[in-house]
Amino acid sequence: MSERIQQFENNQEREHLESLADLYGIVVAIERVETAYVRSKMAEEDYVKQCKMLLSKYQSLYQVLEGSIGSLAAFLAEYRSSYPTAVARIKKGVPLGGNTQEASSGQDILEAGQYMITFVDTLKMGQVSADALQPILIDIVTTVGKLFPDLLELEPVRNWLRIVNEMKAAEELNPDQARQAQFDIEACYGAFSRRLASK
Repeated sequence: MSERIQQFENNQEREHLESLADLYGIVVAIERVETAYVRSKMAEEDYVKQCKMLLSKYQSLYQVLEGSIGSLAAFLAEYRSSYPTAVARIKKGVPLGGNTQEASSGQDILEAGQYMITFVDTLKMGQVSADALQPILIDIVTTVGKLFPDLLELEPVRNWLRIVNEMKAAEELNPDQARQAQFDIEACYGAFSRRLASK
């Protein structure tokens, strides 16, 4: 029988790690609630109730952990995670509450993040033809440009759209191009998330 691994030095360390896991779980839950609401899969009354509860839990727990984790952006970056819709909601500190304009903005934020993730996943699956990439690039440029038209990291993405537009449907990016395109999209996603966190 293998020797049992000691996971925690003491109870204080165990409680701290459990609190970090709880905080992460709350952020994920807020992201899911926001996603459900902007997609009209959750009634406004239920959304407001759950969002208020989650935000309250987040604030209480974050006050305890702030000294050890710093900002929310730094905390998520440490775990290579990004939940832009949740971060934007936490920054505001209150639910959407039926504000149509803000709901539209929330939808744009959600979709922009998903489009960039979809593009990277598409490349990883080896789908590098112009007809596979062009629609996603159009969606990224449109949604991110609508939210942050001055985002510098969006310009390389616009350039990839120009390149793909000049290709025939069946033409493919070569491996070096695909690698650079993934790098540029991930850089844009990171800048997009940081801009949301600073709003």
